[in-house]
Amino acid sequence: MRNKILLAISAFIFTCIGMTSCLSSEEPVYKTDARILGFGLDSVFGKYYKFEIDHLLHLIYNRDSMPVSSDTVLDSILVDTFSVLNYALVGPKDSLFDAEVRHDLRGAINRSGESGISFKVTAPDAVSTTTYYLEIRVHKQEPDSVVWRQKETFSAIPSTGNIKAVTVGENLWVLTSPGKAYRTSVETGAFGWTEVNISGLPADADVTSATVFQNKLYVISADGDLYESADGSSWNKHAALSGGLVTLLGTVAANKEYNTLETFCAVRELDGKRYFCATSDMNLWTIGAVVPENFPSRNIVAVHHASSTGLSKTVIVGMPHTSKEATVPWFTMDGTDWANMNALQNGCPALDNPFIAFFNNKFYMYGGSLENVYESLSGIGWYKIEKKFTLPTEFKNRTSYTIAEDKYHAMWVIFGGNGSENEVWRGRMNVTAFEIQR
Repeated sequence: MRNKILLAISAFIFTCIGMTSCLSSEEPVYKTDARILGFGLDSVFGKYYKFEIDHLLHLIYNRDSMPVSSDTVLDSILVDTFSVLNYALVGPKDSLFDAEVRHDLRGAINRSGESGISFKVTAPDAVSTTTYYLEIRVHKQEPDSVVWRQKETFSAIPSTGNIKAVTVGENLWVLTSPGKAYRTSVETGAFGWTEVNISGLPADADVTSATVFQNKLYVISADGDLYESADGSSWNKHAALSGGLVTLLGTVAANKEYNTLETFCAVRELDGKRYFCATSDMNLWTIGAVVPENFPSRNIVAVHHASSTGLSKTVIVGMPHTSKEATVPWFTMDGTDWANMNALQNGCPALDNPFIAFFNNKFYMYGGSLENVYESLSGIGWYKIEKKFTLPTEFKNRTSYTIAEDKYHAMWVIFGGNGSENEVWRGRMNVTAFEIQR
């Protein structure tokens, strides 16, 4: 039986060899393959760039755009990866392309189609050819620079009192009093202020406590009650969560990996003590740890950040200062317990009404007299930024303002209140506007 199996296998092998011999007299399909199978550039500022190859459009391009100054490297660079089955000719003179020597590829920077550098690939049959065009995508702006633009102002803000800016979806809201607010879209081409009359808020409502949760606005009154609005105009008391509220702290983002829901956070006073509290269903507070005496209680600004393990974390700054020498952020994973991020050294200087943001894999903070911006990789050690992310000189020494970040990570600085002149500015870090192409 075993011998029969071996004979069958041997016969199958010889049959395959015979078929291959017969086919060898014909033209195999691969001999007409005139494709570029791989393309990549040697280190550009320490990074290897693999290029995508579109065989329908005959285009070679990089998804991840290179830094602005890449032309200083692309003038003489090795094509580290270049794979064809036969050979390729490059440029208008059809010179034989040699991947072992350096090439000047600046002619392909932000070009497309025939205006870029071309590669004429010849198949193994020496007849079939395909022409590919190289497009090297390079950022036209420094990614970590911020561009500020002054925008149209709305009606004059009252000369007394504080104001609060928040964003809800595509809208920017500026609450100027318990009876008045202004709204504009943050969408491109849709900017324009609308005056909104507010109803339902008590006269002692603290508009500076305004916080957004699940596309609704929330503020607290002087007696610790919670008010909510779905449209920014009509407000109602949220009876289930009212009573004893001192501060609204923002939200903790949902995390599917850890099976957690988006959470609304606050500080609540019970029996003479202040506690952290949180809710996900907006029906019942979960009472957490006792609030430390040096925890900020007003002018709260919150930012969401994912840890290295993917766990959502909320970081806040506010007033009064945790330390007289530094602006100390606090963070939480669930809203019921918070820890400070006090630095033993290189802390952020004490800033009145600080604003914190997170983008480009860094924390940024500014406030006070709006002279300097500070950055941090972890939120603990902070360093003053000397260039790129700077504030307009028009901001300097102006202390009555509110700042909000929209869904596009643009920062809105609204000056006004307390007798100061009303101005609206929008700033955006270039990297937040970059999109992966194709």
